[in-house]
Amino acid sequence: MKKFWVNFICSFVPFKGIRHNIRSKLLKKNNSLDYAILQSKLDICLDRLNFLEKLIKTTVCVSDIPPASGVLELVQKSEVAILKRFSEVIKQHKLRWWIDSGTLIGYIRHNGFIPWDDDIDICVMREDYEKLPEILLAEFTSGGFFFTVGDIIRLYYKELHIWVDVFPIDQGGKRASLRGEEYENFVETLNYIKSLSDFNHDKWLHHEAPVSKEYIQTALKLRDEKLVPQKAKDGFLFLGVETSVRNRCLIDYDWVFPLKKSMWMGVEVYIPSHPDYYLTAFYGDYMGWPDNFCAAHGVFSPSIRIDLLQQHQELINNFSLSVEK
Repeated sequence: MKKFWVNFICSFVPFKGIRHNIRSKLLKKNNSLDYAILQSKLDICLDRLNFLEKLIKTTVCVSDIPPASGVLELVQKSEVAILKRFSEVIKQHKLRWWIDSGTLIGYIRHNGFIPWDDDIDICVMREDYEKLPEILLAEFTSGGFFFTVGDIIRLYYKELHIWVDVFPIDQGGKRASLRGEEYENFVETLNYIKSLSDFNHDKWLHHEAPVSKEYIQTALKLRDEKLVPQKAKDGFLFLGVETSVRNRCLIDYDWVFPLKKSMWMGVEVYIPSHPDYYLTAFYGDYMGWPDNFCAAHGVFSPSIRIDLLQQHQELINNFSLSVEK
């Protein structure tokens, strides 16, 4: 019971390292644990964190934050190398893809990565997404590169716990995104389908497909029967039904197409035709400070094993991306 309450209270602490320190101290043998004192100490900790966050947000412009350094810089450059490999492989296949989410914000707001970001996100239209596994198997998986197909496609390199996320994009039955009750019903059905997911965090952690093929088949069947019985060629866009990400955002086709070719971190990429509309629909004021500005996936660590460091450097050097600034 003691462990339950300690874990419950620590769940309100936003930073992993601080959570770990609090948990380790509180779980020491002490049968007279005073939960009132415990809560008081936690409140003080949270007040200090909130003060520091407000201080940063009111005195520093988010676009002025310097790029990542140390291990996180290494992580980011290694992920760029994976993206470069992917870009080179699919270039001849003329697939419709673009950088997305935090990666697109980094492109617009920071001319690179968001300083604290620890992964790369790209989107691929469903018709092209379904071609990817065969293409990747034939042309991507050599020299230590591999991928998994689950709720999304994830691209990896050897033992490194880094990746590039590849999201499928589905289309609706109308050119413009839905409004009013029609929109609410659509989103409710979409999130119901996503709620059926059997996502397994341990499998994801060990670079295995985190959802079953049965779930993916069920999600796609429900999409065709209940969500989009008949899609339009230029219908509005939304994140694939089998993905674990839940949001209420539907994107107008014209905000994305025609795609624009550009360069990001030395890699040829594509961006939506109207990135401002696109990002505002997802995030609101994406040029300001986000609510949460810590690395979201647990990739970052201040230290790194020497064998993994060698794999990072090997990957970066093979794709001519200098580790030094």
